[in-house]
Amino acid sequence: MKTALITGAGGQDGRLLSRLLLADHWDIAGLVRHEASTVENGVRKIVGDVGDGTALRETLDAVKPSRVFHLAAAHHSSEGGTGDKSAEVAAMIRVNFEAAATLLEWIAAGSRATRAVFAGSSQMYQAQGADLFVDETTPANPRTFYGHTKLWTRDLVRHARERLGLHASFAVLFNHESELRAPSYVTRKIVDAAVSGAPLELLNIGGRADWSSARDIVAALAAMAERASPGEYVLGSGEAHRVRDWVQIAYARTARDPVAVTAKSDTANAIPIANPRKAMLDGVWRPRSAFHTLVENMTDAIAGTRNPATGLH
Repeated sequence: MKTALITGAGGQDGRLLSRLLLADHWDIAGLVRHEASTVENGVRKIVGDVGDGTALRETLDAVKPSRVFHLAAAHHSSEGGTGDKSAEVAAMIRVNFEAAATLLEWIAAGSRATRAVFAGSSQMYQAQGADLFVDETTPANPRTFYGHTKLWTRDLVRHARERLGLHASFAVLFNHESELRAPSYVTRKIVDAAVSGAPLELLNIGGRADWSSARDIVAALAAMAERASPGEYVLGSGEAHRVRDWVQIAYARTARDPVAVTAKSDTANAIPIANPRKAMLDGVWRPRSAFHTLVENMTDAIAGTRNPATGLH
């Protein structure tokens, strides 16, 4: 049996990756923080702190995975903005970096055939004055402490790959969405309001980002693990869209007038944008959902109006 360990298995990416691997007959162990976390049917749920090195090694010894996907991440938005900055910083170090080190140490010590994929972030980069197109050679310049911890992990994965000979890959992930996105994210807030008709206040309707389908992202992560050679890839659409675009498409899909949508500002911003050329050339990145389709699919899914004729999901 092919066995995979997914950290953060209860999150958007963990659940979508689980679905993909289950369809390919993988045995999946999903590590989550809380007993109440939802994992996909067929996934063995393991409750534990990925940042606890001893517990994580025990999990690895028990599961003996041939594939590891480190998707768990700690940052202030995912933690709900607790306000305790020192606790947030400590969590980011433990979950984002130290857990990655534990995983690589375990693989190097006794399971060198295991292949591992680590999720990075576009927050490893920042645009100053003009949009920054990011590829695998772009110098990192983190704009957040979260971005710093992801950069440390990237360098650790590079060392494991280049010096230790491990099949360890790293993906710089730009914004990616689905109906499984947490309600605290602006894209989900917009879709929820479009479906329900509730009033919606946005911080900046002119804000821009590089958004793609979370399903396309996890398909790329799975493809990275199956490549003969490990590597580093930038994954994103290569396009910038505005928060306003989400509003217009989602509200048009639900035939609602966005009259109840207000915003505190309407300011365009310079942003990092993915250049996924290497991932496309290597057959890792094959995006199937254009931006317009992504928003419509997410809106349909939240509204519970999947259309079998079109395959919207």
